[in-house]
Amino acid sequence: MTLCNFVASRLWFRQFGNRPEIDDILYEYRKFGILKESKKLKFLESIFKKLCVLFKVDRAFIDFQIKKYSVYGVGALGSFCPNSLQGCKIVIYYSDNFLLETYISAMLHELAHYFTYLHDIEFYEYDEECTDILLIYMGYGDIIRKGHEHFVFRSDRILCGSKILEAGYLSVEEIEFCMSIF
Repeated sequence: MTLCNFVASRLWFRQFGNRPEIDDILYEYRKFGILKESKKLKFLESIFKKLCVLFKVDRAFIDFQIKKYSVYGVGALGSFCPNSLQGCKIVIYYSDNFLLETYISAMLHELAHYFTYLHDIEFYEYDEECTDILLIYMGYGDIIRKGHEHFVFRSDRILCGSKILEAGYLSVEEIEFCMSIF
């Protein structure tokens, strides 16, 4: 089923509009940046549970993991992999360089992959970009825009040099355009 067919047949997407819950989460965890790593990881798990409730997905079917981000990795902030008809594995990568908004944006993105998987929505091209557009349509545009950042990682190792990581698959202009039409 295509996204357009799904939206046409199920207009209940509008129940996601204007997400004050995200603002509540940001306010509740506003001291995130000054916490020690172990407390931050617990906060991220707690936030993920709250986001599962917002998405109306059963957390019990999700193998959620937080792993240390490495500049030697693929450069993603998260990953999604279905592991059964109802279940999946979602990994979010952790670094002190990321803001809370970036984590929430990444978690929402991976949960949107799970959402489309559960509802048989297929994006035949531009899967990652379409996933972000779906989030904007569902009312999460503000947090997607806030989570969109550029990070430059520097390493003392000669072989590594600097690496630029862009959080999100859409440019700020594309996010704002989508927000203006939804």
